[in-house]
Amino acid sequence: MGHARARKIPAQLVEDEDYQLRHERVAGIDIAKAKADVCTRLPPARDGGRRASRLEEVPATAREILALAGRLLDDGVELVVMEATSVIRGHRGAGCHGR
Repeated sequence: MGHARARKIPAQLVEDEDYQLRHERVAGIDIAKAKADVCTRLPPARDGGRRASRLEEVPATAREILALAGRLLDDGVELVVMEATSVIRGHRGAGCHGR
Protein backbone atom coordinates (compact mmCIF):
# COMPACT_ATOMS: atom_id res chain seq x y z
CA MET A 1 0.00 0.00 0.00
CA GLY A 2 1.49 3.37 -1.02
CA HIS A 3 1.67 6.47 1.10
CA ALA A 4 -0.28 9.46 -0.15
CA ARG A 5 1.58 12.74 -0.16
CA ALA A 6 0.10 15.56 1.85
CA ARG A 7 -0.91 18.43 -0.40
CA LYS A 8 0.06 21.85 0.90
CA ILE A 9 -2.84 24.28 0.97
CA PRO A 10 -1.96 27.97 1.19
CA ALA A 11 -3.24 29.87 4.22
CA GLN A 12 -6.18 32.14 3.56
CA LEU A 13 -7.37 35.23 5.39
CA VAL A 14 -11.04 34.78 6.27
CA GLU A 15 -12.91 38.02 6.90
CA ASP A 16 -15.66 36.58 9.06
CA GLU A 17 -16.21 37.30 12.73
CA ASP A 18 -16.91 33.60 13.36
CA TYR A 19 -13.23 32.92 12.63
CA GLN A 20 -11.73 35.66 14.76
CA LEU A 21 -9.31 34.84 17.57
CA ARG A 22 -11.40 34.25 20.69
CA HIS A 23 -8.86 32.87 23.15
CA GLU A 24 -5.28 34.12 23.40
CA ARG A 25 -3.95 31.22 25.45
CA VAL A 26 -5.01 27.71 24.47
CA ALA A 27 -3.80 24.12 24.63
CA GLY A 28 -4.64 21.00 22.65
CA ILE A 29 -3.98 17.57 24.12
CA ASP A 30 -3.97 14.27 22.19
CA ILE A 31 -4.29 11.54 24.81
CA ALA A 32 -2.94 8.01 24.38
CA LYS A 33 -2.46 5.18 26.89
CA ALA A 34 1.13 5.89 27.89
CA LYS A 35 1.48 9.58 26.98
CA ALA A 36 -0.15 12.75 25.80
CA ASP A 37 1.05 15.10 23.06
CA VAL A 38 0.43 18.70 24.12
CA CYS A 39 0.53 21.89 22.05
CA THR A 40 0.23 25.18 23.93
CA ARG A 41 -0.34 28.39 21.94
CA LEU A 42 0.50 31.70 23.60
CA PRO A 43 0.40 35.36 22.52
CA PRO A 44 3.56 37.08 21.29
CA ALA A 45 6.16 37.90 23.95
CA ARG A 46 6.48 41.42 22.50
CA ASP A 47 4.35 43.74 20.37
CA GLY A 48 4.52 42.82 16.71
CA GLY A 49 5.97 39.40 17.52
CA ARG A 50 4.61 36.00 16.53
CA ARG A 51 2.44 33.72 18.62
CA ALA A 52 4.45 31.03 20.38
CA SER A 53 3.81 27.29 20.24
CA ARG A 54 5.19 24.84 22.79
CA LEU A 55 5.04 21.16 21.87
CA GLU A 56 5.70 18.52 24.48
CA GLU A 57 5.16 14.85 25.16
CA VAL A 58 3.88 14.13 28.65
CA PRO A 59 4.11 10.62 30.15
CA ALA A 60 0.85 9.29 31.61
CA THR A 61 1.89 9.41 35.25
CA ALA A 62 0.17 11.34 38.01
CA ARG A 63 3.31 13.40 38.68
CA GLU A 64 3.71 14.47 35.04
CA ILE A 65 0.02 15.21 34.55
CA LEU A 66 -0.02 17.41 37.67
CA ALA A 67 3.12 19.18 36.43
CA LEU A 68 1.40 19.82 33.08
CA ALA A 69 -1.63 21.25 34.87
CA GLY A 70 0.70 23.60 36.77
CA ARG A 71 2.37 24.77 33.53
CA LEU A 72 -0.98 25.42 31.88
CA LEU A 73 -2.14 27.43 34.90
CA ASP A 74 1.15 29.36 35.02
CA ASP A 75 0.76 30.18 31.31
CA GLY A 76 -2.77 31.46 31.94
CA VAL A 77 -4.29 28.99 29.48
CA GLU A 78 -7.98 29.84 28.98
CA LEU A 79 -9.14 26.84 26.98
CA VAL A 80 -7.98 23.22 26.77
CA VAL A 81 -9.23 20.87 24.06
CA MET A 82 -8.60 17.14 24.49
CA GLU A 83 -8.94 14.23 22.11
CA ALA A 84 -8.67 10.56 23.02
CA THR A 85 -9.54 7.57 20.90
CA SER A 86 -9.47 3.93 21.77
CA VAL A 87 -10.46 0.71 20.11
CA ILE A 88 -10.93 -2.44 22.09
CA ARG A 89 -9.96 -5.42 19.95
CA GLY A 90 -10.45 -9.13 20.47
CA HIS A 91 -13.22 -9.06 23.06
CA ARG A 92 -16.58 -10.03 21.55
CA GLY A 93 -18.58 -8.85 24.54
CA ALA A 94 -17.14 -5.35 24.49
CA GLY A 95 -19.71 -3.93 22.07
CA CYS A 96 -17.31 -1.25 20.84
CA HIS A 97 -17.47 0.22 17.36
CA GLY A 98 -20.44 -1.84 16.21
CA ARG A 99 -19.10 -5.21 17.28
